[in-house]
Amino acid sequence: NCYFGKVIAGIEAGTAIDSDIYHMYSFRNSELLNVEISGILPDGTENSDGGMFGGAVLGTVNLTVVHAINNKKPVEAPVEQCEMDSDNMYVDFSQVNDGHLHRFAYTTDKGVEIRFIVIKKPNSSSYGVGLDACDICGEAGYFEREGQIVCKRCDVVMNINTIGFKGGCNPIVIDYEVKDGQIIVPIEGLILYERKFK
Repeated sequence: NCYFGKVIAGIEAGTAIDSDIYHMYSFRNSELLNVEISGILPDGTENSDGGMFGGAVLGTVNLTVVHAINNKKPVEAPVEQCEMDSDNMYVDFSQVNDGHLHRFAYTTDKGVEIRFIVIKKPNSSSYGVGLDACDICGEAGYFEREGQIVCKRCDVVMNINTIGFKGGCNPIVIDYEVKDGQIIVPIEGLILYERKFK
């Protein structure tokens, strides 16, 4: 579940090359910072100008990854406070109407923090609500990157419009009700997933 960078090197110089040269590189949270291009002339000598311009060239592309940011930790949304009683947690629309990821949590009698997320769906008055966990990657949870919701474990990008529906790496669906400008989440329903967060 990594992103794939496709580097297409089709080098033209004077005459056509027989075929394009394709290099596939799999990378995750990486930056390709240096591309080194060299050219070999028909007589076997190296072209000093890199083979990009001039006579007929058989292009060879050497890609060097100088710096890979694989140890970058995602920035998590903090756990926010909301109104709560013995039965429900109440998330006011005003807390979550900015289109960004918001995280809330209920701590059980056993000290287990059960997290759930809320995000307002784009171009809609609806909200995506679900556990900060999925059936595939467990309690790894999600973070926001450049306006997208991403699984912390497998780096899969969620379709925000499908948050609240079952399937794939989507957040586990929980019971909730929308009423009087609030998202009401039953605590009893959260406790059902206590083992998921142990």
